[in-house]
Amino acid sequence: MLTWIQIVFDKIILLTDLDGTLLSHENFDFSPIKHKILALLDRGIVIIPASSKTQAEITLFCSELGRSLPFIYENGAGFANAHLLGSDTIVPTYGVPVSQLKDRWETQISHKLQKYCIFLSSMTEKEQMEYLGLEGKNLFCALARQFSLPFVFDGPEKTISELKHEASLAGLTVQSGGRILNLSGLHNKASYLNFIRRTVAKKVQISKIVSFGDSENDMEMLIGSDVACIIPRPNQKHLHIDNSKNKVIKTTRVAPLGWIDAASEAIKFLESELV
Repeated sequence: MLTWIQIVFDKIILLTDLDGTLLSHENFDFSPIKHKILALLDRGIVIIPASSKTQAEITLFCSELGRSLPFIYENGAGFANAHLLGSDTIVPTYGVPVSQLKDRWETQISHKLQKYCIFLSSMTEKEQMEYLGLEGKNLFCALARQFSLPFVFDGPEKTISELKHEASLAGLTVQSGGRILNLSGLHNKASYLNFIRRTVAKKVQISKIVSFGDSENDMEMLIGSDVACIIPRPNQKHLHIDNSKNKVIKTTRVAPLGWIDAASEAIKFLESELV
């Protein structure tokens, strides 16, 4: 027989960014909260990573956690392991393949802006290691891009908005997240929110999505969720959310400890609503 607390947990979905939110901004560590994450999963809470990381990177994270999870990769380009949510339908892929991204970039973005952008794929391995803070298998997985092109912008800050405008006209998006910028199609981490709600609704009538983020590329996901948890980045202010009609939680501690602080507060807040 299910207790009331188990029924509450079954209705809570934690949709979370990884770098700088659940993983340490400095070294990508989450070991201080690993046991607490596992405890949440054991209680029936659904945890869905939603990251700019590649499918290979998040699969590696799941391996380190010791659990298979459904997840959103490359900023909403694709959704993996949907069957773990109970989905029996074909999940759409929103991402634009890398070959098409390159073609649109070369033909539709002005050369004066292109010259400020250095794609990671054109860097030496040493440079890639310096920018990403990764090496070996972790670096290989980070570069296994299917639907996005990470790059470093080395130009006047005022021209970033100009670059974003030209990209939008080409059907592309330039998103800021973590250490680098990403060029991708017109999708974001919120692209699968409706899919998640519809899938979970097959099992429970009412569910609540709690999202976690720290960067600009988390904005749509945070706004579209029932509870938005904002984790501060080292030496920076909290991300500001405009037009949020839902509960917003801001933690004082950075990742990974700030993540578990926010999760605990969000779950406590939702308990009364979901009983």
